[in-house]
Amino acid sequence: MAPQAVPGSGRDRAHDQRAGGPEDAQEVVQGGRTGVAQPRAVFFYQYYSERRHETNANPLPDHPSRLHPAHDWKMRERLKTVSVALVLCLNIGIDPPDIVKTSPCAKLEAWVDPFSMAPQKALDTIGRNLQQQYEVWQPRARYKLSLDPSVEETKKLCVGLRRNAKDERILFHYNGHGVPKPTQGGEIWVFNKNYTQYIPVSIYELQTWLGSPCIFVYDCSNAGNILTAFNRFAEQRDTEALRQLASLGGSQSSLPPGSTPGTPPGSSSNVASGPPPYVPFRDCIQLAACGPTEILPMNPDLPADIFTCCLTTPIEIALRWFVMQKSPLSNITPEMINKIPGKLNDRRTPLGELNWIFTAITDTIAWNVLPHDLFKRLFRQDLMVAALFRNYLLAERVMRSFKCTPMSYPALPPTHQHPLWQSWDLAADMVLSQLPALLAAEEAQANSQILQIANVSPGIPTSVPAAINAAAEARGTQLPAPGTTGATPPTPVTPLPSAAPSAQSLPDPAQQPLTTYRHSAFFAEQLTAFEVWLAKGAISKRLPEQLPIVLQVLLSQVHRLRALMLLSRFLDLGPWSVNLALSVGIFPYVLKLLQSPAAELKPVLVFIWAKILAVDSSCQNELLKDTGFMYFVNILASSVNMPPVPNISEHRAMCCFILSVFCHEFRAGQQACLKANVLGAAVVHLTDSDPLLRQWAAVCIGKLWERLPEAKFAAIKDSVHEKLCAMLGDVVPEVRAAAMFAIGAFMGDADRSENVVNIEHNVSISVLAATADASPLVRRELVVCLSKVVWFYSKKFVDAAFELLGEDQKRTGGSTEDPRRAKRAAVPNGGQGGAAGRAGGQDGASRAGNVSVYTCIWKVLLNLSVDPHPEVASYASRVVDYINLQLVTANLLDTNPSADAPIAVTSAPSLGSVNGGPSSGPSSLSVNGIERAVTASPKTMPSSAGLAINLNSSLSLGTKVGNGNNIRRSASFAYSLRNITGLSTSHSSDNILVGVESGRITPKGTPTLPGVAGYIRPRFAHLGNRSSPNLVATANAVASLAASPDAEKYEDVPATSAMSEDGRISIASSSVFGGAEGLPLESVFYDWCCEYFAEPQMKVPEVDDPGSVRSNERLWRQQRNNRVLYESKLVHELSERSATLANDGEPAKVLCFHQFEDHLVVANDKDTISVWDWKQSSRLNIFSNGNPTGSRPTSVRFINEEDVALLLVGSDEGVVRLYRNYESPERIEIVSAWRALTDLFPTSRGTGLITDWQQVTGSLLVAGDVKFIRVWDAEKELCVQDFPTKSNSSVTSMTSDRVSGMHVVGGFTDGAVRIYDRRSSSRDSLAMVLQQPNDSSPIVNVHLRPGSQDLVAGATSGEVRIWDLRQQSSVRTISMFQQSEMVTMSVHNHAPIIASASSNQLIKMTNLEGHILSMIRPYEGGVLGSFRSVIHTLTLHPHRLVLASGSADGHVLTWRSEAERMSESGLIRPV
Repeated sequence: MAPQAVPGSGRDRAHDQRAGGPEDAQEVVQGGRTGVAQPRAVFFYQYYSERRHETNANPLPDHPSRLHPAHDWKMRERLKTVSVALVLCLNIGIDPPDIVKTSPCAKLEAWVDPFSMAPQKALDTIGRNLQQQYEVWQPRARYKLSLDPSVEETKKLCVGLRRNAKDERILFHYNGHGVPKPTQGGEIWVFNKNYTQYIPVSIYELQTWLGSPCIFVYDCSNAGNILTAFNRFAEQRDTEALRQLASLGGSQSSLPPGSTPGTPPGSSSNVASGPPPYVPFRDCIQLAACGPTEILPMNPDLPADIFTCCLTTPIEIALRWFVMQKSPLSNITPEMINKIPGKLNDRRTPLGELNWIFTAITDTIAWNVLPHDLFKRLFRQDLMVAALFRNYLLAERVMRSFKCTPMSYPALPPTHQHPLWQSWDLAADMVLSQLPALLAAEEAQANSQILQIANVSPGIPTSVPAAINAAAEARGTQLPAPGTTGATPPTPVTPLPSAAPSAQSLPDPAQQPLTTYRHSAFFAEQLTAFEVWLAKGAISKRLPEQLPIVLQVLLSQVHRLRALMLLSRFLDLGPWSVNLALSVGIFPYVLKLLQSPAAELKPVLVFIWAKILAVDSSCQNELLKDTGFMYFVNILASSVNMPPVPNISEHRAMCCFILSVFCHEFRAGQQACLKANVLGAAVVHLTDSDPLLRQWAAVCIGKLWERLPEAKFAAIKDSVHEKLCAMLGDVVPEVRAAAMFAIGAFMGDADRSENVVNIEHNVSISVLAATADASPLVRRELVVCLSKVVWFYSKKFVDAAFELLGEDQKRTGGSTEDPRRAKRAAVPNGGQGGAAGRAGGQDGASRAGNVSVYTCIWKVLLNLSVDPHPEVASYASRVVDYINLQLVTANLLDTNPSADAPIAVTSAPSLGSVNGGPSSGPSSLSVNGIERAVTASPKTMPSSAGLAINLNSSLSLGTKVGNGNNIRRSASFAYSLRNITGLSTSHSSDNILVGVESGRITPKGTPTLPGVAGYIRPRFAHLGNRSSPNLVATANAVASLAASPDAEKYEDVPATSAMSEDGRISIASSSVFGGAEGLPLESVFYDWCCEYFAEPQMKVPEVDDPGSVRSNERLWRQQRNNRVLYESKLVHELSERSATLANDGEPAKVLCFHQFEDHLVVANDKDTISVWDWKQSSRLNIFSNGNPTGSRPTSVRFINEEDVALLLVGSDEGVVRLYRNYESPERIEIVSAWRALTDLFPTSRGTGLITDWQQVTGSLLVAGDVKFIRVWDAEKELCVQDFPTKSNSSVTSMTSDRVSGMHVVGGFTDGAVRIYDRRSSSRDSLAMVLQQPNDSSPIVNVHLRPGSQDLVAGATSGEVRIWDLRQQSSVRTISMFQQSEMVTMSVHNHAPIIASASSNQLIKMTNLEGHILSMIRPYEGGVLGSFRSVIHTLTLHPHRLVLASGSADGHVLTWRSEAERMSESGLIRPV
C-alpha cells in the first residue's frame, strides 16, 4: 500500500468544517426565566488563516528551509585510489632483533602459513593473497608488489606510482613484521641489496616520494611512532608551504585540496609544466595497527597480520574473534568459518547477508559518532577509504581486546563499545549456529552434483576432485583453498572435456534457495525501531541512529517499500531531516531507484523527491543524466502502472513541482521537458478537480516556457495561454495566482512576430479583470505580469502616459505641446526601436488601437499604484515610477533647460476617466474588438462583480468620496515630479498622503497620538527599497538636473545614447533615481509555493493535535465562550456607568464589541481606529486605517471571533481591510485588503460602505451608496453574487440569516425594509418589501434575531417596528421618541433588549414588548454634566449586558448591569 504522502489540503478541511457549522449553530437550549434561546459555543472554519494570509504569500527569511539550508553533501572533488603499493618486509625465517616471539606464536600472513613452503614461494604467495584481498574493495586500482625491498626499490616504486597517479590518491601498505620496530623519529626499515643489513627510511622521505594525497597503512609494532612523526613532518611542510605562498603573494585557500599533488623531484611534470600547486599533507590518511609503545598480539589462534586481516577480510576475522570470545560455540572450527556458503556481493546468501549487516552497522556507528563533514570525507568520498575505515572500526574492537590501541589520522573517537556491536554479535551468532547444518546441506548438494555428472557421462573417467571442481565451476565459484575465505575471488578452473554436460544443462544449486537457512531479522528489527522513533519521538535530542541502516535496506527488494515509506515519514519532519538524510548518503539510492519499474514504489518515490528538491534544488544535472526526470513525466502523463492511490492528484502535483524545479533557471532541463511533451501533460491537468494540481500544473508551465521562445511558440499552437486566462476565475486564489504567474512568464520575447504581439496584447487585456480580485496575491502577480509588458513596450507606455497627461492639461487649461513630438514625427513608427520597434513596425496600421491598449493598461497600473494593499501598491508604484522617469528623462535630454516649456509627467492623482471623469480621445476602447475582450469576465465571476474596463467609470478603482476628492498615490514619485513641473490640477495637494517613515504611512492631518501605528503594512521587508526612499530629494535632483551648470557630472551615459534602440531609457545607473530601477519585476510567488513542500505534509495541524499549545488555547477559548453565553441569559436593568473612554477629541462614529474578548473598537470620522479594553478602561492600540483624506470608516466587524479574531474595517471609499493582532501595536499586520465596491455614488446622506459578516457561510455582504448588494466569499476571495436592490435609495443597514445565510435584509433611506433571497436569480432575488404606508423615514438599523423569524427595524422617526418574516405587516410598533429624531439603535443578540438614542442625548432601553427598562442621559451630573454632545452611535454587547455609546466630542461611555458586575466579581457562576 502506497503511503499517504500528502494529506487532504487545508481547503478540503475547510469544507468539512463548514459542512457541520449550520447544524451545530441551530442547536439551542431554552434556559432562564426569560426563555431566551441559548446557543452553545461552536468553532466554525477560521477564515483568512491559510498560508497565503500568514505571510502575505511572501517567502519568509526565517522559514525552516532557509534556517536549515542544504549542506554540501555532494562530492565536489571525488578522489579515487588508483594505485596501491604493497610493501612487505617479512624476511621469512629470520626474526627481527628487537622482537622476542612467544612459542607458539602467530604466524599466518594474509592467511598463508609462511613455513609451509619455501621462503621465496611463501613470500610470493603472501603478496598475491594480500593483493587479492585488497582487490575485493578496489578491483580497478593498479597494484604494485614490493617484497623485501631495498631503499632504491622503495624510492623507485613510490616515485613511479605518484607519476602515474597524478592528482589521485595512492595507498601505501607497509608490513614490517620481519624488520625492527619503527623508531621514535618515524623511520621504517627495509633491506640493503644483499639482505645483510636493515636500512632505515624516514617517513619524511616517503612524503617526498609519494606526495599527497595518500593513504598509509602501518602494520607493525610501535606503528604509532610512524603516525606521530608523519604528522610532525606534515605540519612543518604545510607551514613552510604557506610561508612560501605568502611571499609569492598567493593564498593557500586558492589551492583546493587534492587539485594537483606535490610532485616528487625529478618527475616529468615538473619539467614540462613547472612546479604544481602544493597539496597539504594534512589531507593524507593514516591507519596504524597499534600505539607508539605497543607490540602486536602473538596469539597463535590469530594471524600475525591481524590488523591487515581486519582491514581486508573483516568477516572472517570477526567470526574467528567471536568464536574465541564465546565458549558455547566451541564446536565451530576455523575451517568451518572458511566454508561459510555464499558470496560477499550476494545478499541472499549467509556470507553476503553477514557482509551486508556488517556494512550497515559500521556505517551507522561512524555516522553516529563522527562529525558529518568527516563522515562524508571518510565514508562517502572514496570506495577504498570507506571500506578501510569501516573495517578499521572492527580492528579497533578486536585489537583493543588484546591490549592494542589502533591509531588513525584523522583521529576517530573510540567505538569499540558502541551498542550496535551487540547487534552484530547477534547476527553472527545466528549464522554460526546454523553453520553445521548449512555445510552439511552444501556437501549433500555437491555429492548430488557429482553423481549427476557421473550418470550423464559414464564413459569418461572423471576423478572425484575433478568432478567437485566441475560442480563448483557450474555454480560460478571455486571451493575455498586452505587459508582462504569465501571473500577471495576465484581462480581459473580447468574445464571438463567437451563430452561432459555444460553448465547451462545442469541445475544451478547457487540459484536454488537454501531452505535450511533462516535469514537474519536484523533489518526488520531496525526498521521497527525506526518506526517507533517516528511514531513516539526521541527520548532525548539524539537523532535516529537507524537512518544509515534504512538506506542499506533500500538495497533489498523484500524490505524496500517499507523502508521507503518510513524514509518518507522521516523526510516529512522538516528541512533538517532532509539535510540529515542527504548527509548520510540517500541521494545515490533514490536516484538509482528512478530506474525501477515497480509500480508500488512510484507514489513514495515521488514524495521523497519532492521533499529533497524542496530543500536542495541543485540536483538538476543528476535528473537530466540518464533521463531520470522521465520517471515523473510518465507519472504526470499517464496513469498506467500506477497503483490505486487515493490522493493521486496530489502526487501528480508533486511531479509538477519536481519538473518545475528541474526547469528552474536550467535551460537544458527546459529543453528536455519540452521534448518530452511536459507541456501537453501539464495542460491536461489545468482543469483537474484538485486545486493543488491545478496550481502546480500552471506553475510548471510557467517555468517550462520562462525565457524559452520555442516553448512559447509550441504553447501558442495549442492555445495554452487562453486556457491559463480562463483559470483567472478559479475558485482558489493560489490557482489564480499560479495562472497569472505563468502568464507573466509568457510575456516578452526576443523575437516577436506580429501574431505574437497581437496575442500578447489580447492576453494583457484579458488579465486586467484580475484588478477586481479580492486576493492581494493575485493582484500582485498581475502587477508583475504587467511590468513585463511595460518593460518590453516601454516606449508605447511613455506615449500613453503623455497622452493621458495631455487630457489632464486640457481640463486644467495647460499646454500639451510635446517638444519631442516634432522629432518623433520624422521617425517611422514614432521613433520606436529595438524589440518594441520591431513589433510596432509590423502592426503600424493598427498603431492607434495599440496605443489604446497601452492606455488601458497604463490606467490600470495607476489604479493599482493606489491599491488598498500596501504591497500591491508598492509593486505598481515601481512600474509607474519607471515610466514617469523615462518621460522626465527624455524631456530633460531633448529640450533646452532654459526653455519655458513644462516638463510633462503623469501622476496618479490625475487619473482622468479612471476616476470617473469624462473620457475622450484615445481613451475609448473600440479597436479590433479589444473593448469586448476587456469587459469579458471569467465564467465564475458575475458580470457586475468583474471589472468592466470601458475607461469611463467602471474601470475606476478610485471612487469619489465625501466632497469629491479623489484617491491619491501615497508618497509616489509621480507626485513629486508633479511638484517640480509646476503642473497644477483642480485637486488639492493636501489630499496626498505624506510622511513616509520606517515603513509606516500616516495621512496628513491625522493627529499624532502616542502609540499610533501609522499605515499598517504587512511583513515584506525583503522588498527592500522598492519605492523611492526620499522622494522630495529625488524630485529636486531631477528638477535641478537640466538647469545645473554641472549637469554633465550627473550623467552616467551620453545624452545621445540615453534612449536605446528599443525605446528604453537607461536609468539604473543614475544616482538621482532612487527606486524605479529593476524592471521587469521579479515574482516571489514561485519561491513561496516551494515552501509548501518543505513543510510537513503528514503532520496533524497543531490546532487539531490534542495536548498541543494551540489546541489547549482553543479548548480554553471554548470554555470561556460557553461561560459568556451562559451569562448572557441574565437580564437586568442597565443602571451603572462602567467607564468613560476618551477618544482624543475625535468623534466616535462606529463602535463594535468583540463577542468574547473584552475588546471595544472605536472608529472616528477620519481614519483612526482605537482598540480598548472596556473592562479595564485602557486603550490597547491605536492605528491609522490608511483610507484617504475625505473618507472615513463606516463599518467595523470581527471575524473568527470564536478563536483568534481578525478585525475587518470598511470605509466609504469602498475598501475593506483586514487586520491580524489588531490589539498589539508591535504585532499588528494587514492580512488582506481589496476594493469591495467600485461604484459608490455621492448622496446627501451618504452611508458609505455597509457590511454584514456571516461566519457560518464565510460570506461578506457589502452595500451602501450603490444600487446592488455584493456578496464576497472569504474562502474563494471572489465576488460570488451581485443582486440589485431595486431601489434608488441607499442601504443604511444590513442583516442576514445567521444559520443558512440565504436571507438578506436591508434597510434603506426611503424607509423600506427589503428582504432578498440569495437562492433566487439576481433578477428575482427581491422576496419581500416591508414598509408602512406614508412612512419614508430612513431606516437607522435592522436586526434579524438569531434562531427566530423576528426582524427589528428602527427609523429616524423614533419608531421601532417588529416584523415576522412570514407576514407582510408589522407585529408590533414601539414608539421610542416622539419629540426628537432617533439617530442610532442597537438590538441584543440573545436578550430581548432594544437600545436607541435620540438627537437630544437620551438613551432609552426597552424589551421587545415595549416596556422601558432604562432611560439614560449620558451627560447629566458628574464631570461631563456641563457638556452637551450629540450621540453618534451606540451598540450593545452581543452577549453581555453592556452598552457603549459614542458622541461627537470623542467620548465613549459604557454601561453595564448589576448582574454583569456581580458575574465579574465571581458572585454569579455558570452551572
